[in-house]
Amino acid sequence: MSPSLSLSSRKSSPDLPWLGLALLLILAIAFLLPILPNDFWWYLRLGEDILNNGNLPTIETYSLPASGQPANNPAWLSAVLFALAYRAGGPTAIVLLRGLTVGGLATMLWFLCRQNGARPWLASLLTLLAALAGANNWAIRPQLFAYPLFGLTLWLLVQHQNRPTRNIFWLIGLAWLWANLHSSFLLLFVLGGLALLTSDKAQRRTLFLALLIAALAVCLNPRGPLLWVEAIRFPNLSANLFSQEWAPPTNQGWQMNLFFAWLLLLAPLASFSSRRLNLTQWAWLLALGWLALSGTRYVVWCLVILALVSARLLSAWLPEDSPAVIAPRLRRLNLAFLLFFTLLPVGLLPGLRQNWWKESPPTFSSNTPIAATAWLEQHPELPGPIWNEYVFGSYLIYAAPNRPVWIDTRFHLYSTEHWQDYLAISNATPGWQEKLQATGARIVLLDPHTQPLLDRALSESTNWCKAYQDENAVIYLPSGSPPCVGK
Repeated sequence: MSPSLSLSSRKSSPDLPWLGLALLLILAIAFLLPILPNDFWWYLRLGEDILNNGNLPTIETYSLPASGQPANNPAWLSAVLFALAYRAGGPTAIVLLRGLTVGGLATMLWFLCRQNGARPWLASLLTLLAALAGANNWAIRPQLFAYPLFGLTLWLLVQHQNRPTRNIFWLIGLAWLWANLHSSFLLLFVLGGLALLTSDKAQRRTLFLALLIAALAVCLNPRGPLLWVEAIRFPNLSANLFSQEWAPPTNQGWQMNLFFAWLLLLAPLASFSSRRLNLTQWAWLLALGWLALSGTRYVVWCLVILALVSARLLSAWLPEDSPAVIAPRLRRLNLAFLLFFTLLPVGLLPGLRQNWWKESPPTFSSNTPIAATAWLEQHPELPGPIWNEYVFGSYLIYAAPNRPVWIDTRFHLYSTEHWQDYLAISNATPGWQEKLQATGARIVLLDPHTQPLLDRALSESTNWCKAYQDENAVIYLPSGSPPCVGK
């Protein structure tokens, strides 16, 4: 990146306190959100296994029904980073990692909005709106690492449009890193490919060469060229029909209200603004907008583009921004304000906030079966196998490594029939007893909030008895099995 585009340039330093205010709020949210179990714990187990064994597992061992199948873990590097962070600082380091990734994307977006003509306060407002609407996608999982890479990709492509330089070849390293962190690396080629099609001849040659080498760099991963096929195929797996995040978004909840309102207001905004979007910005908006409307998990990417183009359109009604070169002393003061605002939320990290906030939010979400799993580990004599609620499966993989799960959040691992059986048992539909018996389960671990029908059916059954219960989890054993209670 050239010196004139440095994030600490003299011309931008008077505006940095505005960036600091946006980061203060964004980091506060990132640090206060609980750790969800869905796709975190099993990745943490994978990372620990890689570090302990010195290689990537090739055979599936975490799931009993899928045991012995070839293991496919393309996001292996994310798992290793999670494990290293957890070793270094436990949940505190993990949540800090979330703040760094989310804050990295927010920082890049703020500077991109400024380059698109937004005043400092408007850039902060748009960045904050995008963050608030997308915060439901901040679960701690490999996708987090893709956020700053998405921002850097946008930054490089925008700079290449403004002034073609060899900096565009940084896309090669980003593509390799992204491909080993998360399957959303395809977005780099979506953004780059659309920029290639809509750029002029002076920009196309170097951009095409950078994207071509980047596509080859993606193949430098444990799966090799197959990663391309798997990344494209993954969203189309039938098992993903059972995951809400792959379904089209609905206008429910304030975050989706904000997203849909923003999307609808963009048309009149573009019509009445005296500033026009270029072809690349339109292409990005249409492509990411289509993705967002086809799957909830893609909304977070579209929000970044919405903020970027809104900065361009809204700047038409604002006076021209002419940043002035200020004295070194004032420049250092503005940098100090940015640092202060950025570091202020650190006190909200788990492990720190409990020291001064007696009723601080919990570190882990309520659907993390910590106590129930600890009870199981205290009773190793209980015979398996276990039938479990699918979100619980992720935590079980980490905390009860000697008890392979019946199902977990790895949707690609299980067949459509397996998921249908899971839903039939969970909802206690006719024939559920036969399906549960066919699994061979000797332990049932369920969530009373998401599986109340099964909880009731098991409590009324003469074949099962309740052995453990807390607010968030219930364990059933075959009748007559110690330490059963309540029958």
